[in-house]
Amino acid sequence: MPFKAPIGANKLTHPYERSLCKQIVLGTQYGMSARGMADRTGIHIIEAQELLQKHGETYRAFWTWAKQNVNTGLAGFPLSTKFGWRMCVGAGSKPKPNTFLNWPMQAHGAEMLRFACCLATEAGLKVCAPIHDALLLEAPTSEITEQIARLSGHMREASEFILGTGKFCGVEAEVFHYPDRYMDENGKDMWGQIMRLLEEVQP
Repeated sequence: MPFKAPIGANKLTHPYERSLCKQIVLGTQYGMSARGMADRTGIHIIEAQELLQKHGETYRAFWTWAKQNVNTGLAGFPLSTKFGWRMCVGAGSKPKPNTFLNWPMQAHGAEMLRFACCLATEAGLKVCAPIHDALLLEAPTSEITEQIARLSGHMREASEFILGTGKFCGVEAEVFHYPDRYMDENGKDMWGQIMRLLEEVQP
């Protein structure tokens, strides 16, 4: 299997394998087919079918919940988040079942991030922007460690409020000191191209 990593592997030691596995795990939860998994990973379609079968057998509670969401949405009833954000398909529309697999997780993830932004801002932290499922924090070098701890606490609090007492998402942090700055690996090439074009039109 081309994306298999040894026990103890992490995003620093095996970034490619981790990135691919992450795509597969998320894709499976959102309804990826065996053909889609085989095309993405290079494994045989039979092997992909076995992986999907094992996922369903291992995470029965998740798939019971997920299929209930699909049936509810396809029947025309609304799905709702913790804070009351709703999605309901209109009469005559033909949504894909995967829409209802994806929406509850994406919508609740968005609610966690919004709530975390509110908590952090009200606590006086300078949140510059959300980036995917993270927050960009600005702080003096002398205060960055303390402010990261505060922001991490607010993010855990927000996730626990959504997921329920005792359940929360882990938080990781990276620090960039001036003149270094944050750069998304997936956006590095595009950023370089934009800066080159700006240099051409505005030396």
